[in-house]
Amino acid sequence: MLTTAKGCLLAALLVSASVSAELSLPLASLLERQQLANQAVLQQNGSLNDILVEQLGQGNVALLQQAGYLNQLALRQIGIGNRAEIEQVGVYNQVDVLQQGDFNLIQIQQLGGSGFSIQQIGNNAELSVVQY
Repeated sequence: MLTTAKGCLLAALLVSASVSAELSLPLASLLERQQLANQAVLQQNGSLNDILVEQLGQGNVALLQQAGYLNQLALRQIGIGNRAEIEQVGVYNQVDVLQQGDFNLIQIQQLGGSGFSIQQIGNNAELSVVQY
């Protein structure tokens, strides 16, 4: 699933995955929404901010926030149960993140005008970055 956002936006996106036909339809629907869905919550304040999110797999969560101007964020999550929490505040921040594997956590906070690219590949890994 590919999601892009520009301008001022607050959105929640649920992407459902397939569920076994053996389950009752209401129960299958509930399981999809609560356990198997990928989720992206985007919040933008300011102008000319860009967010690109791609989630492949199940149970991935992206909590993304931008405040300021001309910030760019690209996130690609591949796997199961990954979580990304990214906040950009200021002008001209740029981050490009690949999160691949299962049950990884990445937390990034950018304050000011800076940029980097990072890859988190593996399982059960945690990474926290604060950049000024």
